[in-house]
Amino acid sequence: MKSSDLTIREYATTHRETCLAIFDSNRPKYFAEPEREQFAGWLDKTDRPTYSVVELDNEVVACGGIYLDEGRNQTGLAWGLVRSDLHSRGIGRIMTQHRVQQMRDQFPDLTQRLETSQHTFHFYEKMGFQTVEITPDGFGPGIDRYDMTRQPTL
Repeated sequence: MKSSDLTIREYATTHRETCLAIFDSNRPKYFAEPEREQFAGWLDKTDRPTYSVVELDNEVVACGGIYLDEGRNQTGLAWGLVRSDLHSRGIGRIMTQHRVQQMRDQFPDLTQRLETSQHTFHFYEKMGFQTVEITPDGFGPGIDRYDMTRQPTL
């Protein structure tokens, strides 16, 4: 998949149900049940940081955003999801590269972070992130939490 095959747009409330369906397509392997409510709450925030959807052939197939954690003086990736039937096609890589660039542009001096699971931490290692902590069952039974960081200059 090439980035020219995809269109990245700012999230709008009209995308909510499609993003929730993308989330559902990734359960139970990648997300625990309680996380759905957390994700829905994130989508409903009016003061939510930058969040985008990714379209393939005019259909939303992925979504993801960034956030600023002023308390830790860090920025991070938030709720990156690709519809499960489209995994391993390069959409996640393109979306992550886009979000990393957004972090560089908006917060050039801040350490970048994310929280992911044992199922996807290798993907983020390829993007320059390093594991700093592992919490067994940190997201729910059978879904370990990997806290990862990346320096902004990578």
